[in-house]
Amino acid sequence: MIEMKGFSLGEVGAEQLDELWMRGGFPRAFLTKDAADSLQWKKGFIRTFLERDLGNLGFGMSPVMMRRFWSMIAHYNGQNWKSTEIAASLGIAPNTARSYMDALEQTFMVRQLPPWFANVKKRLAKPISRIRPD
Repeated sequence: MIEMKGFSLGEVGAEQLDELWMRGGFPRAFLTKDAADSLQWKKGFIRTFLERDLGNLGFGMSPVMMRRFWSMIAHYNGQNWKSTEIAASLGIAPNTARSYMDALEQTFMVRQLPPWFANVKKRLAKPISRIRPD
């Protein structure tokens, strides 16, 4: 599998940093004549991905629900993601929210990063309760 990335700042030049940030790195979105055309292309890309591509890849998810899910996790950018919070907001099971996240990760639309630190004080296993003789 080859992971292909969009345009980088080195490819477009530092003078186009704002343009790259606003339009994104997809060639068709970046190379359009104006921001409105770029936005239109991105909306079409998302619609096609949700309605056609996810189904063709074997993910049997509702495009409408997946769009809502994707919009909600966009607001979690840079935060700890908890499937229970998203699931409660959408009215779905936490396992369903995790499967939606897995689908977006497997299709390279979302990347989850591990936390920067480990909580070494956190208990790794519950202690076994002792039975007291009566």
